[in-house]
Amino acid sequence: MKILFVTNDLMAGRIGSAIAQHLGPNTRFFWISEGKGSQEWQVAGLHAEQRQYPAHNSTEGVLIDLAITTVVVGTSSPSGIEFDFALQANRMGIPVVVLEDICGGHTRLVEKGHINPALVLTCDDIASSLVWKAYPKTKILVIGHPNAVVVRPDPILTIWIENLRREFGPVVLFGGQATFSDLGLVLDCMRISEGVLIPRFHPKLVDKRVGVTTMGDIWREMSGRINGGNFDYPDASTDQLAAAADITCSGFSSLLTTAALAGRVSVSLWTPEVAQQLWIENKLQQVPQVALGISHSISEATRLEKLNPTMSVEEARERVPTLNPISGARAIESLDR
Repeated sequence: MKILFVTNDLMAGRIGSAIAQHLGPNTRFFWISEGKGSQEWQVAGLHAEQRQYPAHNSTEGVLIDLAITTVVVGTSSPSGIEFDFALQANRMGIPVVVLEDICGGHTRLVEKGHINPALVLTCDDIASSLVWKAYPKTKILVIGHPNAVVVRPDPILTIWIENLRREFGPVVLFGGQATFSDLGLVLDCMRISEGVLIPRFHPKLVDKRVGVTTMGDIWREMSGRINGGNFDYPDASTDQLAAAADITCSGFSSLLTTAALAGRVSVSLWTPEVAQQLWIENKLQQVPQVALGISHSISEATRLEKLNPTMSVEEARERVPTLNPISGARAIESLDR
């Protein structure tokens, strides 16, 4: 069996590389990524023969050159070559497996055109029910969330957070996405709340041009009005900050899950623009973490320090299945039988 993984975003790369490491000895795999998903494959430290295969101009050429028998694609935003390879595999009669890292992720492929997956691997039961509506005859398997892990902050980061907490009060992390209204809402909250704000912005959007400036520059200027400057710990990942900060606020970022699983307060910032973006990206009308009950949802200025976690860490872990890459690997290999 020869598998080609096509994963663009970080989460798609995280799921794909985890599954690849549990494939059997008779299975060979290659991977292609035109986005940040490549980082996850590199971190995995795969063997030389399982290295990245360069993308050709022709998706058909890649599949023929490598004699691929199964194509596994992520549901990144935008889907880019993930959709291109899935479509070409369908045309050639090669089974397609879809890796979904967020509820509704499959719609990013659906909206570009019709593909016929042999298998869809989802993050939870809510996601599976949505996939079933789109692909009622397709095999669907829940393998868990790629970020359903308890992140343990670096000790030095913990000390830095504690120093901020002593000086300013509760530490609030903001995870920026594709709108400015979510930051506007959290700034309104900070004006009536105790504490300090740490702004972090989506890596795919921070350098996106908006007129003569960038989204990142606008975000930083907006957040600086509250703190008198931007607090950050550049050596820490945003996931580590979400696990260490007292409160994490975002529209619908996976950081909300990270915070909840660390026993922190998780807050979805629900604005008309966030609702529109969630629908555009995932065709959802409710933030998944809110639907699962692990996150608050606010739509107006709220005193953030008054909020508590919606449930215990143990309860949150029960609602957010941990990624099971072995189950995913076995399901993919079963397509070759």
